[in-house]
Amino acid sequence: MVVAEGDIRCPGHLGRVSAVLVLIVILHVFASYWVCPSALRPRPSRDNIRDFRMQWCRLQRWRLDWEAILSPCAGSMRWDMRAAVRSQARTNAHKSFVSKWELQPAGHFSRFWIQSVDMNGRRKSSGGDTWRVYIRQGPASLAPVVFDHDNGLYEVLVLVLEPGTYTTGITLDYTLCNGLRDPPDKFFINGTNQGLYVDYDNHILGDNFDDFINEPLGRKTAYKFTIPPQSGQGGYSAHCQDKESCRRLTNTCGLSCRLLWDGHGRWVNNTWRPYSTGRDRIR
Repeated sequence: MVVAEGDIRCPGHLGRVSAVLVLIVILHVFASYWVCPSALRPRPSRDNIRDFRMQWCRLQRWRLDWEAILSPCAGSMRWDMRAAVRSQARTNAHKSFVSKWELQPAGHFSRFWIQSVDMNGRRKSSGGDTWRVYIRQGPASLAPVVFDHDNGLYEVLVLVLEPGTYTTGITLDYTLCNGLRDPPDKFFINGTNQGLYVDYDNHILGDNFDDFINEPLGRKTAYKFTIPPQSGQGGYSAHCQDKESCRRLTNTCGLSCRLLWDGHGRWVNNTWRPYSTGRDRIR
């Protein structure tokens, strides 16, 4: 029998080589765990990083972009364009509702959406409502940002750093752009002159007693939700490790004005804690 040189096998030798390779891999993993534990931690996905930066920049731009705030009411803010108090197009706070919740772990942005409904019970397809949203009765007190999408939906965006159960109050203050109304013509010259009334017209404002609605969403004074603890890396703890890293993050938002304090943060145990300091560690 003739055996070709290339067909020679040595089972014992191959077994020893395989054992050595397995031992090297085990030692590498062991060393990585003790010398550099972060190498084995799950890294934040690119989508999570991009989403946090996007929402952070939306938060920062909102305080400066007054044109975007007024855009759903553009061309409809003159005082003589006020709709009748009994207009069926007014939003009914009792019939409106929260259409979707998107709650994330602590250190990430959470959102929910309010669907406005008119007096006839139909979902609205235009903007102009003023929804007041406060989050209290939890580990912190926060004032979320409300975006009017001009399609009947209002997006509520909030960054929660302390996990736990919260209570939010949602109240309709104005509808049909009455919260952004320009004053009547000659309003200021019909006012006072150094504290004295000058030709003051008591009827210049008309019937505006029902403009301020002040009614709770869905007849409920409180909505409860729970923010779970942070899981893994990413979010606020990855981007705002200190004041300088927070500043660098904000600089990526392309803001033209950097002279205004952003005012974003929350109250914790009667102490104001801004987001921009980067001093907080997520639990």
